[in-house]
Amino acid sequence: FPDGLVDLMLVVLRYTLSPTWNLGGIILFLLDCLAAALTARLRFFASSDLVLISSLIRSFAV
Repeated sequence: FPDGLVDLMLVVLRYTLSPTWNLGGIILFLLDCLAAALTARLRFFASSDLVLISSLIRSFAV
């Protein structure tokens, strides 16, 4: 498995197990998929930066 695919599978698993399937949850799901795709494509992107970005997005989305 490529790393990005594993990330994507983990993201899908996390959201299918979580009960928050409202519009916000779907948007966050898509953003996390995008982040996983970005980490797969751009290796110079630190994953900690993506975690920081996604947590910032989550804090605004709540």
